[in-house]
Amino acid sequence: MNFHLYSTLTYSVLILLLLFTCRESTESMQNDDIFAIDLQDGFKTDSVKVSLDHETIFSDTITSNPHTGLAKRIPLNIPKGSHRIAISMNNGNISFETTREFLDILVYGFLFDRFAGNIWISGYTYFPEYPYVELNDFVLTNIEFKSGEISADLTPPIPKDPINAKIVLYLENTSEFKIVPNLSFPQADVILDSTDQNIGTIEFTNIWDGYLLPMELDSLELYKIQSDSTLLEPPCNKFAYFNIKIIDRYDNVKMLTTDSVLFECTY
Repeated sequence: MNFHLYSTLTYSVLILLLLFTCRESTESMQNDDIFAIDLQDGFKTDSVKVSLDHETIFSDTITSNPHTGLAKRIPLNIPKGSHRIAISMNNGNISFETTREFLDILVYGFLFDRFAGNIWISGYTYFPEYPYVELNDFVLTNIEFKSGEISADLTPPIPKDPINAKIVLYLENTSEFKIVPNLSFPQADVILDSTDQNIGTIEFTNIWDGYLLPMELDSLELYKIQSDSTLLEPPCNKFAYFNIKIIDRYDNVKMLTTDSVLFECTY
């Protein structure tokens, strides 16, 4: 055989083999995405259990590394699609559940807010080595209590729900670029100041549009919704405070404790 023809054929075969190998390698990378759950900031010798689709995949005591912000990365051998994640801490005293899509997103991160006592989705990333995209609007917002009032109209005939309440909050978006949409303030527990006893829960309505533009300051007025049933026994002329439930667009929950206000009654 002509030497040049032999060399050309050999070279062509090698090129085809290389292309075939690269194609297989690329397909393997596309089909073998590595998913994971990151337990990040806030953990300090906490007993944590993580379940995926109702099966326990991790259970141990963990502490967050202050330098990396990571307590534990949990690799997942799962198909692409929706999966239910449940995290519980300290024998179930604190828990959080969410359903998330594992498709292009490879890693979801979760943090523990020790002050609020809540587990939050802290973010996600398309590649483990890339920065996280935040899935938590509370890291961008300041929410402060401005004023509040609560009273009961006990003038006969007394209705089933004689309670009226109004709360005013200051809201601030600290981000220069991101909009904070769809914050909701559905309800609050009413707590007796002298005993820290929860004496009832009230629901709110408001006329706020739910949006904070970048660097925007706003105020929000919450008004109690009148109920068809008795919500609580009025602790007349005693002080009480509110634990307000706040929910962001990712279903993270934050509790805001207000100052104490006098529970006034009229007869």
